[in-house]
Amino acid sequence: MPYSYHRAYPRFPLESSAEISTEKAKGISMILTDVSVGGAGILTNIPLDVMGNVEILIKSCFLFKDALKKKAKVAWCKKLGYNLWQVGLDFGVDNLINFS
Repeated sequence: MPYSYHRAYPRFPLESSAEISTEKAKGISMILTDVSVGGAGILTNIPLDVMGNVEILIKSCFLFKDALKKKAKVAWCKKLGYNLWQVGLDFGVDNLINFS
């Protein structure tokens, strides 16, 4: 993904728990570190396949009235340390978050 698109939308930093599901596993707990109109940043204890399809469930967050479920692609995955990965998710132009 080009760098310019990686920063296409302003981010809202936060710390919130969420779950992610992949084709291989359901309900993986993770930490949501930021969210924008077009994607999200997460921390997880398992690596995710770049360009893999996922579904994220944000259970409670001051930005959303109700739980939010979004389909996304894994844009990048970077190992930070033992059992810790930082991941960027891309919601795609047809699946943007409406913050209003």
